[in-house]
Amino acid sequence: MKIIDKLNKLGNTKWAKLIDRAIIIAINVLVVSIALIYIFLWNKDATVALGYVPLILSLIIVYMWVNFIILHVEINKIKGDKESK
Repeated sequence: MKIIDKLNKLGNTKWAKLIDRAIIIAINVLVVSIALIYIFLWNKDATVALGYVPLILSLIIVYMWVNFIILHVEINKIKGDKESK
């Protein structure tokens, strides 16, 4: 409950937006991971799907790095705003 109370106090601040972005990234990675597990474990035509796995994994890696860079830049902006005040 303490975490939820802290998030509620943040409201619509910059930190709350960063937390929202991080949660969305985590959910997307979870969904793609479940899809890959489905391809490997339950799909009988996995040989066809195996051709797409490197493409999917490379897209996930690029997506994660782009979002990580965006988060890093946003956090540095917030830190810079605090230091300038």
